[in-house]
Amino acid sequence: MKVDTSKSKSFAVEGGSLSIDDLKKAIEKAEKGSFYSPAKAKKLLAQWRKKKDSL
Repeated sequence: MKVDTSKSKSFAVEGGSLSIDDLKKAIEKAEKGSFYSPAKAKKLLAQWRKKKDSL
């Protein structure tokens, strides 16, 4: 079965469509954002687990 991918110009998202260029721009913007250090991420995950287990 032959699939033509050259016509695929957008990605379906809830409430509309998103062009490939818009997706790339959104990824670049997200990559420039702030990230947690591994130690901070582990601490937040441990806090979340503790809170989840106490419910």
